[in-house]
Amino acid sequence: MGFDHRLRVAALFAAFAAAATLFGVIHSPLDTGAMFLPWDDTVQWPLPGAEQIPYRYAAGYAVVAVMLLVWDLWLAKSRSVDETEA
Repeated sequence: MGFDHRLRVAALFAAFAAAATLFGVIHSPLDTGAMFLPWDDTVQWPLPGAEQIPYRYAAGYAVVAVMLLVWDLWLAKSRSVDETEA
């Protein structure tokens, strides 16, 4: 399943990646690669400040999801303008 011309589907996958990053399903900053709850104070982070890594990655994925949705809306609007002018 490709994402060509399916920006909403790509945005959905990016939103899922943002959520998965928050729990360490992907991009786990822990040495063991384990999953975690971001609000769990008992997590042993490998480096000072590592507890911010999941939030930063998730924010990046969320920005990509929003950009894809805006792009999809822009394309839809430009198509409708082209059809009315034709």
